[in-house]
Amino acid sequence: MRPLGKTAKSTAPSSLATTGIDVLPDGVLEHILGFLPSPEAVRTCVLTRRWRHLWRHATGLRVSCLAGGEAGRDGPPSPKRIRDFVDRILLLRGHAPLETFELRFCTFDEDGDGDDASCLSRWLRHVVECKVRTLRLENVWVDSFELEDRPLVSRRLTRLELEGLDLKNGFCDFSGYPSLQYLVIESCEMWDADKVSSESLKHLRMTSCIFSKDSSTVIHAPKSCFTEAEWTFVQGSCS
Repeated sequence: MRPLGKTAKSTAPSSLATTGIDVLPDGVLEHILGFLPSPEAVRTCVLTRRWRHLWRHATGLRVSCLAGGEAGRDGPPSPKRIRDFVDRILLLRGHAPLETFELRFCTFDEDGDGDDASCLSRWLRHVVECKVRTLRLENVWVDSFELEDRPLVSRRLTRLELEGLDLKNGFCDFSGYPSLQYLVIESCEMWDADKVSSESLKHLRMTSCIFSKDSSTVIHAPKSCFTEAEWTFVQGSCS
C-alpha cells in the first residue's frame, strides 16, 4: 500500500522520450529527413519541440512540381508556390551543410517575365555555398529549360545529373568542379555547347541529347573510365 500523503509519479513522459525514433541523435534524424520530400520534412516541425528546427539541417533538399508535392495531394503546385517555397526554405536553413539537392520542375515563371533561369541560378549558387555533393535537375516540361550561360564553381560536388535542359558553353565547362566524378546528361539540348570538359570525371552518361548539325561537340574527360551514349538522338556530331 502506498504511504499516505504520497502520490505515484508518472513515468510516461520519460519513457516516451527514450523510445522509438526519438532515441536517435539529431545528426541521424537530420540524415533521415534528407531522404524525404522537402515539404514532408518541413511538416515534422509540428511533432515536438525537439523537431521544430531539425528540418533546417536535413542533409537533403528534394522539391518536385508534380502532383503530391508542395500542393499536397490535390494537384501540382503553382509556379509561384514552388518559387516561394524554395526561396523560403533556403532562407530559413541558411548555409547549413547539404549533401543532396534535387529539383523536379516545369517552370517558375508564372508572370512570363523570363526570370525563371536567373531564379534557378540563384538557388544553385546557394546550394553550392552549402557544399552540396549531389545535384539533380530535372525539367519535366515539354520544352527544354535554358540555363544561364555561366559556369558554377564547387570544390565539393561529386555527382551532377541534368535532364530536359538547354545547356550552353559556359555551363558545360565543368573545370570548376575538381571533385566531380559522375555526370549524367539526359534529353538535353546542346546546340551551343562546343565542349563538355572535366579533368576529374570518371563516369559519364549522355542519352537522348540533341547537338548542333553545324558543328561538333568535343567531350574532354581524360580520366573517365566508363562512358555511355546509348539511345542518343543527334542532329550533328559529337566527338
